[in-house]
Amino acid sequence: ANLFLLMASILGAKTAGTHTQFVQWFMEECVDCLEQGSHSSILQFMPFSMVSELVKVSTMSSPKIVLAITDLTLPLGRRVAAKAIAAL
Repeated sequence: ANLFLLMASILGAKTAGTHTQFVQWFMEECVDCLEQGSHSSILQFMPFSMVSELVKVSTMSSPKIVLAITDLTLPLGRRVAAKAIAAL
């Protein structure tokens, strides 16, 4: 959970660099693991605010990825995913 808080602060800093690129690559690997059938997800610890920040600063701007990194079982997760997809 602390790792995701750190990543959220990196994305919210509004400066791009290798640190933001690392966050993007890390999230892409998480999505790849989910697509390969991983049963446990560390994404449950990701703050909802990270979704919109990831869409803003990275190439992770497809509805498929937004849906993969958002917990759609929660009403807040569905709302965040809808806003992020609408912003694409």
